[in-house]
Amino acid sequence: YWQLLAGREAEITKTLRETATDAGGMVFNIENRLKGAESFKRKIATTYAAGGRSFDQVLAGINDVVRYTLVFTQEGYADGVRTMTALLDHRGFHRVSIDNHWHRSTRYRGLNTTWLHARSGIALEVQFHSAHSNLATTLTHGMYERMRLPDTPPPEKAELRQRIAKMYAGAPPPRG
Repeated sequence: YWQLLAGREAEITKTLRETATDAGGMVFNIENRLKGAESFKRKIATTYAAGGRSFDQVLAGINDVVRYTLVFTQEGYADGVRTMTALLDHRGFHRVSIDNHWHRSTRYRGLNTTWLHARSGIALEVQFHSAHSNLATTLTHGMYERMRLPDTPPPEKAELRQRIAKMYAGAPPPRG
């Protein structure tokens, strides 16, 4: 399944790059656009082990094997996101979900969206960041990875959550 998704990523990436440029943003961390096979397997195993869902449901619920980070300036963020989403709709992507993390007191700030690429049938994640929130995401990524490992002790997870939240507190929500 991972190989099927990986084989269709190039077409999606080309369209996302062009669309981001047209919307006044940039694709950041393009080298991470495809979740690694081991990370994909770990996510399936962890989600399935949590129970309550069949293997097919777990597989269908994974939306971030193909994923992109789009960055807009603080001032141009709202208009950039609106333009980008309209262009994606126009270019054959169907919006599945929007999860706004800008006004939550969690460890993350940004706008996470899931899209379905109509031609390939692939669900993908598109994160919308300002320069500030993208910097916080970049600086805390290692802590986030450590925090989500099943063998990380709960007290360490709590400390990592606090450190990450403190970093994101410095990423102000954009206007609009």
